[in-house]
Amino acid sequence: MDILVYKGGISNEGAVEFLQKNNIKYDTIAKKKKYDYIVKPPGIVRKNVNIEGKIICDIELVYMIKKPFIIGITATAGKTSTTLLINELLKRKYNTVVAGNIGIPFGKAYCGEHRLYILELSSFELESCSTFKPRIAVMLNISDAHLDYHETMDNYIKAKEKITINQDEYDFLIYNFDDVVLKDIAKKSKAIKRCFSLCDRNADAYLDRNMIITKVGKYKIKDEILFFEGDICNAMASILVAELTGIEYSEISDAINNMHHPKYRMEQIYPNIYNDAKSTNILSTIKQIKSFKNVHLICGGYDRGNNLVLMKELFPYVDRFYLYGGNAKRVSEFLDKYNVKYKVFKRLKDATFEALKEKGTIILSPMAPSYDQYSSYLERGNEFEDILKKWFTEPLNKF
Repeated sequence: MDILVYKGGISNEGAVEFLQKNNIKYDTIAKKKKYDYIVKPPGIVRKNVNIEGKIICDIELVYMIKKPFIIGITATAGKTSTTLLINELLKRKYNTVVAGNIGIPFGKAYCGEHRLYILELSSFELESCSTFKPRIAVMLNISDAHLDYHETMDNYIKAKEKITINQDEYDFLIYNFDDVVLKDIAKKSKAIKRCFSLCDRNADAYLDRNMIITKVGKYKIKDEILFFEGDICNAMASILVAELTGIEYSEISDAINNMHHPKYRMEQIYPNIYNDAKSTNILSTIKQIKSFKNVHLICGGYDRGNNLVLMKELFPYVDRFYLYGGNAKRVSEFLDKYNVKYKVFKRLKDATFEALKEKGTIILSPMAPSYDQYSSYLERGNEFEDILKKWFTEPLNKF
């Protein structure tokens, strides 16, 4: 088996570590025109790989050699929160390992077959999978995203669909019954289906006032979770996974009511000021913002070229948009069509200072990747916190 680990990156560092641990030979520099397998990092577009061979990712590499028990989670928004919550639920009974798009390469995290692997899976990773088959697949939602990479929405959907395409009648697919695209994907899947819904009582998990109802029991949800639509969906999906894997009702209930957001996912920094720097697409922001009114929304970042029409769902909740970064011009042109109030700035600092002059709720929720101006969403979130500290601690005449 001839393997080329094509270029570097975090995921391929994990692939190299995995291959070395298992005494499997590989090249990191192409020595021939054709390989059996080419391990490609997620960020490199397939057509830019100019060496012949079957293109795979680190997820596919580990799976095709070891075939461990995997729970895979994918979505346009909510992957990380759900991955972490499922791990919190399942680690009470199993030896769990969290890896994938969450920042820990699968190759590096793999530590034997007697583990339960919980993988956050991006469309970039799934695109390069061909035999990969999780025992439990979770699909939370799907919306316009990553079109700078996938080029068309159809390509993006096909990539996401690969999480279930190889599943059989012994596997499980958990999906959002309210999402039309996911319902179509589920119809084609051979897996045993379990669905969740915010409103349909025929679903395997649904919301009834402050309770999540399943066939196993009723889970009371605290107000903090009920405040965010995305949190409710993440909780329902996680509960269904926990029930399938035999976690006790009392332990599920306890974990759900102790769930918390990942860093910079709608983190309240000051009264009425939230840091949602983790948002990299419009759907992610929509799911967090629907519980607010009179929002001053700070947003902007790298322009993926996605369709902006989904932004119209934000209009009833937002008083004014404060735009900055690489996509500011295109977003402002879209808002002009609907006579929506906005202001444009070069930097996050300037946008934040302007928003702080207004009354209402202030939210940084960029709806775009960070890498036009930052190394990561964490750097973006850190800067927002630093800006707020300066505003509240230094004399205003400095600004």
